[in-house]
Amino acid sequence: MTEISYKQFKPHITADFSPAPVYLIYGEEYLYKSVYAELVAAIVPENRRSFCLEELDGTDDNAHEAIERVNTFSLDGGAKVIGFVDANIFYSKEDTASLIQRLKTAVADGNLRKGTELFLKLLALLDIAPDTMTADDRQRLLQAETGSLDADPSWLDAVIACCRDRRQGSAAAADAAGALSAAIEKGFAPGNHLIITAETVDKRRKLYKAIKDHGIVIDCGVPARDTRADRARQEEALSETMRAVLGPKGKTMGPDAFAALRDMTGFNLRTFHNSLEKLAAFTGERSAITAADVAALMTRTKKDPIYELTGALFDKNGPQALFLLGSLLSGAEPIHPLQVVAAIVNQTRKLLVIRDFMDGAGKKAWRPGMPFEGFKQQTLPAIAAYDDRLREAIRRQEEALSGPASGKKSEKQKTVSSDLLIDPNPASPFPTYKTFLKADNFSRRELLAALTAMAETDRSLKSSAVDPRLMLETLIIRIVRPDLRRGLRPAGITSTG
Repeated sequence: MTEISYKQFKPHITADFSPAPVYLIYGEEYLYKSVYAELVAAIVPENRRSFCLEELDGTDDNAHEAIERVNTFSLDGGAKVIGFVDANIFYSKEDTASLIQRLKTAVADGNLRKGTELFLKLLALLDIAPDTMTADDRQRLLQAETGSLDADPSWLDAVIACCRDRRQGSAAAADAAGALSAAIEKGFAPGNHLIITAETVDKRRKLYKAIKDHGIVIDCGVPARDTRADRARQEEALSETMRAVLGPKGKTMGPDAFAALRDMTGFNLRTFHNSLEKLAAFTGERSAITAADVAALMTRTKKDPIYELTGALFDKNGPQALFLLGSLLSGAEPIHPLQVVAAIVNQTRKLLVIRDFMDGAGKKAWRPGMPFEGFKQQTLPAIAAYDDRLREAIRRQEEALSGPASGKKSEKQKTVSSDLLIDPNPASPFPTYKTFLKADNFSRRELLAALTAMAETDRSLKSSAVDPRLMLETLIIRIVRPDLRRGLRPAGITSTG
């Protein structure tokens, strides 16, 4: 039938609403659960839901049960809804990394039931039989997210312990998806409706196409990236949530209070919604919620991505970098100090490559503070030529070491090459432009000195009893204020002279 966004959902459930036989609601969890609740309310009156609404966990082994129920007539002959909720049936091998992230979150939250279901899905995608898992299979699982061995296998141990008695082979996922597709194409018992909710879908799957052809797909996705357009979409979703929560309560929130709450929660609609409910209760009869109310009642729950720390650091914004460091080290899911050092090292290496370009081959193509339009017209062509020369040099080096390539390059070779390129994604040059602006803040000598400081900090973190946060704060100060490096010894290092 069609695909609509969550913003088009309200007009869809009008007074003459005629529900489709099947719905797929996917995307941001808070949004798809809200749309699901409204859709159920529009189809089945509240006084009939106890016997006309049946919900099943959206696991592969529940798919056949959902099909059976949606083909069983309701007791009173009226409309009946089968909810196949939080479905993991749409995952494909390309979604392995995001699936592992969700699995880790479920384990960290103590939701081992959900973790187990996601784990069985992961095994199916990787063609690993749960009852004959080998040591090699275990290593594949620990490398599946990033390509390198996961240093903390506790999430894997936890879910293995919980599903030793479960039996589900890799054929179950394909069988479940195929059975649902066939049932949707055949049609359900009159008056029955299947509503599937999911966080992730693969639009190439036959199941997705069957739902779109015979029902309605509701997209509740909100981009999670950090581009200007995506941040605007996130801000819009937060604003809509604010109006939906506060409007019926007769409450308002000014821009300052909204910004303060957003900075505390980040883009987490569930947490943002709950915080608004608390603030509405906290302010009592008063209609306006202020920034002071937010500061008095709320605690910071936002999970700062580590790139925000490296961004502030190489913008030489010391106070912001120190604040973000504290947030990363002491948040609900604290990051390991060595991960902070690794992120700073990676960004410094990138800046060194750009700095060498600025001082050498690209000296005439870049000038400090150049606007983005000038960067696209003058600098990008020089970068493309520089990257082409680098690719050729790497190719020759690889041939010298291993002989002429006889086929497709390995993934490892591709990774090494892209890691050294200035602009690995020419279609989106703005992030590269922003990195050039950061490189302008440092000389080549300062960046090399920063790498030395990072090596010292890395050794200290591995061998010293000094507080890791103090070591990292010292490193940040040494990078932001290189003029202090002579008098500021890294924490954990003692003088031998």
